[in-house]
Amino acid sequence: MKSIYWILTIALFIASHVSFAQNSAFPDTNFLKQEYARQQAIKAELEKLKAVQLKYQEDKKNTSSEKGTFTSLPVHWEERGPTGMPNGINQILIDANDPTGKKAWAATLGGLWYNTYITADSSWHRRNTATGVFSIVQNPTNPQEMFYSDSRQLFRSTDGGLNWVLLLGDLAFSLKFNNQGDLFSACLETCSPTNKIFKFNRNTSQFDEFLSLSTAFPSENNPIISDFAFDYHDFVYIALKNGQIYRSNSASGGNWTSSMSLPLYNPSARTQIAIGRDVNHNKIIYAINLRQEGVSPNNINWIR
Repeated sequence: MKSIYWILTIALFIASHVSFAQNSAFPDTNFLKQEYARQQAIKAELEKLKAVQLKYQEDKKNTSSEKGTFTSLPVHWEERGPTGMPNGINQILIDANDPTGKKAWAATLGGLWYNTYITADSSWHRRNTATGVFSIVQNPTNPQEMFYSDSRQLFRSTDGGLNWVLLLGDLAFSLKFNNQGDLFSACLETCSPTNKIFKFNRNTSQFDEFLSLSTAFPSENNPIISDFAFDYHDFVYIALKNGQIYRSNSASGGNWTSSMSLPLYNPSARTQIAIGRDVNHNKIIYAINLRQEGVSPNNINWIR
């Protein structure tokens, strides 16, 4: 079953966060070169995963009891662009305003793009003139409300992405909504601060501090956040750079419990998580931990 997790977490790679240079709204030339090199390394790792998956699938063909296992899994991928822009897709969002699930948004190093028929058409259209869109999210309680950040500034749309207005100029990094429509922001790994999560205050249109990792995890030495997510009860999951994953016992934080029972790896450069449900609506957590850039022969510590 580990192979199934490998397949499903490839999507996590493609939509992975790309951290921007500290205190810079837009990437400079050196940063773009570094990001290009990093993405080439990720492509190489995906090719390795693909080769392993193909071998595993071939082996399974020889086991009659498991024939057809992979026919229902998303193992077939087709390129859907965007093209004509610098490398670097930071995030993909399927538009909840489209009941067919065909419209998608892409936050990229080349700006904000959308595709109205992603399941059959690779034609993308640029929505804004800014470069370096870092993160895009949609309010689950009101899909007409959308936000994106360019690694510092926060932009808002109230008409499903047709028009965007600059809302504030700081602390807008990687954006996430919980199920109640509350907006959160966190600076992941390379910007600053990397040990806090912020919550958007709709009364003041500012981000207020929601959680300090140093206070919540006193046993951690200099905790650096890699990723965070909310489950269907709005419990908070926080993935640290060192590979540790913590879960809150309430939507407001409260007490925290480690979700990792296995030893951590060193070196560890990034941990990413995604939360889904199986056919019985049981919660499933997917996670991947990467080593530091340039560590050979494999940048992956584990996939779970």
